[in-house]
Amino acid sequence: MFNKVHSVYKKVINSLIQRELTITSMESCTGGLISSLITDIDGSSGVFHRSFVTYDNDAKVEEGVPEGTIFSYGVYSPQTAYAMASACMAKANTNLGIGVTGSLNTVDPNNADSVSGVVYYCVILKRGNFTDMRTGDIRFQPGKSRPQMKLEVAEKVIFLVQDLLFSLDGD
Repeated sequence: MFNKVHSVYKKVINSLIQRELTITSMESCTGGLISSLITDIDGSSGVFHRSFVTYDNDAKVEEGVPEGTIFSYGVYSPQTAYAMASACMAKANTNLGIGVTGSLNTVDPNNADSVSGVVYYCVILKRGNFTDMRTGDIRFQPGKSRPQMKLEVAEKVIFLVQDLLFSLDGD
């Protein structure tokens, strides 16, 4: 599975380079795996300048996620994934932002909205007056390892990025 995911990341990063678009991420449960996969690609420094691994709520707020979003919807929610994608785009001044939040194999004792095996993600693209977004969630069955789950999330996310890039072809 890793080689398949890596080849899609390579294709997407090369497309970003060609289009002169930039990308960043704010990741929680994936712990920077998406950023790592991006930086595995030669030339990615031309489109990827930084990322944010915000494992706890305070770190998310420090990087621009509204505290009210977490309070109102929970840290594990589509709204927080959206806020993470928006915040990292603003901080890094990029065209594309990725937000990922969720619980993998365990329930987070610090957050009442935690459900084991549920991850939310959001990808936002802004280019000039054009803005588009893709969101999703994944619900894992028990028995998968954390690395397997993280890689599956990274795969889902890069396919959303690819889908957004294809939406630009109509420009």
